[in-house]
Amino acid sequence: MLNIRSAVFFAVSTLVFCYSPLTRADLAEQRKQFELAHRLATQGHTWVDQARRLHGYPLLPWVEYAELMRPQHPETTRIEAFVRRHGDTYLAAELRKLLAKRYVEAQRWDDVLTLDLLVPDHETRCRVMQARIARNQATDQIEAAQSLWLSPHSLPPACDPVFAWLRAEKALDSELVWKRIGLAAQSGQAAFLRQLGAGLAAADRVAVGHLADLILDPVRQRRNAKQWPNDAAHRRALSYAVARIARRDDELAAGLWREFSTRFSFGSAANARMLDAIALYRANSYRSDAADWMSMVPIGKDSELTREWRVRETLSRADYAEALAGLARMDEVQQADSRWRYWQARALDETGQTGLANLAWRALASTPNFHGFLAADRLGIPYRICPIDVPQVSSSEVLSRHPALERALEFRAIGWKPQANREWSHLIARLDAAGRHEVVAVADQQGWFDRAPFALNAPADQRLYGLRFALAHRGLIEAAARAQQLDPALVFGLIRSESAWVEDARSHANAYGLMQLLPSTAKRMAKLEGVAFAGTSPLLDPPLNVRLGTRYLAEVGKRFQSSPWLVAAAYNAGPHRVEQWLGARSHLPTDVFIETIPFKETREYVARVLAFTQIYDWRLNGSMRALSERLPERGQAYAAESDTALRRAVHCPN
Repeated sequence: MLNIRSAVFFAVSTLVFCYSPLTRADLAEQRKQFELAHRLATQGHTWVDQARRLHGYPLLPWVEYAELMRPQHPETTRIEAFVRRHGDTYLAAELRKLLAKRYVEAQRWDDVLTLDLLVPDHETRCRVMQARIARNQATDQIEAAQSLWLSPHSLPPACDPVFAWLRAEKALDSELVWKRIGLAAQSGQAAFLRQLGAGLAAADRVAVGHLADLILDPVRQRRNAKQWPNDAAHRRALSYAVARIARRDDELAAGLWREFSTRFSFGSAANARMLDAIALYRANSYRSDAADWMSMVPIGKDSELTREWRVRETLSRADYAEALAGLARMDEVQQADSRWRYWQARALDETGQTGLANLAWRALASTPNFHGFLAADRLGIPYRICPIDVPQVSSSEVLSRHPALERALEFRAIGWKPQANREWSHLIARLDAAGRHEVVAVADQQGWFDRAPFALNAPADQRLYGLRFALAHRGLIEAAARAQQLDPALVFGLIRSESAWVEDARSHANAYGLMQLLPSTAKRMAKLEGVAFAGTSPLLDPPLNVRLGTRYLAEVGKRFQSSPWLVAAAYNAGPHRVEQWLGARSHLPTDVFIETIPFKETREYVARVLAFTQIYDWRLNGSMRALSERLPERGQAYAAESDTALRRAVHCPN
């Protein structure tokens, strides 16, 4: 039975949560009342008076939620009542996960299985599996449970009953445990390795302990390894250790492989595991013997990354015949990727197979990305972009059908951005392509430009260029670019790559704002610009961020003859590192140099920025400057504005 306070609370809720069209005349006052009501509810005070003034306000469920969740252990009946009233909201989705926990604790298995859990986390997935097991509905769950088991990281205790069931079903044996040990070893989870080994036989436990020791302190443990037994468990454990060590020290890993191979009789799988990792990271480090290590990895035993670096290593030596051989070793998914289709055509061209190369270029030129644009340049043909129109939608009509969108926009309006993002993500996860397109169109109308890059990534979304490549802050960016003698399209492309228009973006590297500026860099640029600057919050202001960011781009450009691809690489990896790469491999053609950049992040960043620059050039000017002109060889100057620049038309064939 509900207490008196709860009864009054729900009576008010019944009154205020009957949605009616929101009157905008006193919206500012309603926002103040909402923030007051939410603060009162969070502190445990009555908020009924404020609730009466918030009739029809879209964010009122969050006040009820704040009051509901204030106790350490909210009543299950009140949670259920909230979910019934607000079943399609983000808050109800979160509470369903809590209900799943409560129902499992009470063994209410049928109630667990009736919950609408759209995107459950690992913990909730395990609870649903446990309920199916309890109701004898788990005959098709073995494969799903095994897939869940194979995580390199520790999983929540809620998964323990599922794994106990797997063991009882004879579906979680020592081989599956060792597979997870291998995954954990590759992730460097030394402490978790010991936990995984606890349930194995004694000899295996010792080997797993030595595996953890070797990962943590390889220099010391290589001496101790002379005393370790040459049994199957140690051979497997050592192969995992060497493969992991190769990621951070390929020279040490190569030495360990040589030493261990004289003492331990590794089988073909363990040997291939070590050789594959050593070959990969020696190629990534451009060791002179990388090709020799690559040749030692048996066909069919190399990993996806090693197959890619086999090709990059041959490209760095201009051995295009070997590049073709390396490309032939790739799987179908890799061979279908535009990156490797480009290098297939390039290698065919370099080996005199011009006809086949031209056929490959032409097929690839229909792809509107970095490598597709390069293919079009090879043939001297127009670029292909086939846009579809941005949906013409009525904001009021879309909002009436999607209350979550109204809540997200209102949270954004009052500056509660985390809550806005949660409401938005919950909405997007439930929509089909047409629904995504119309709600993103409304967000775009409201100036919420960072929604499209994250919401429109499915194949059906790719041609919505007007949404995916917004011309946000156009006047500001064009003026700042031209003040620094930069190509505005490059600035647009870089912002789209750096922050995807998230104005308050902050990276793990402590970079801020649209152009992701480090505070130290911003401080130096502010001094050059004669701008007062203190703290980091000003970097979230688009005018200041763009002004300082374009000044930094111009300063970097002075070191690299304004070359767009080198400026992009330096913006991501740092000018000093790019200069080191140039010092070692400046003889390489530009496209080869970009493909063989050691850092995956920078390699992909350069290609992405340049592709986005092309698309923004088209959006701004109706045509594109040839991408090949944005890739000058080292030492060749590049002019952002040039009367002689080659521009290509953009068309979409029927």
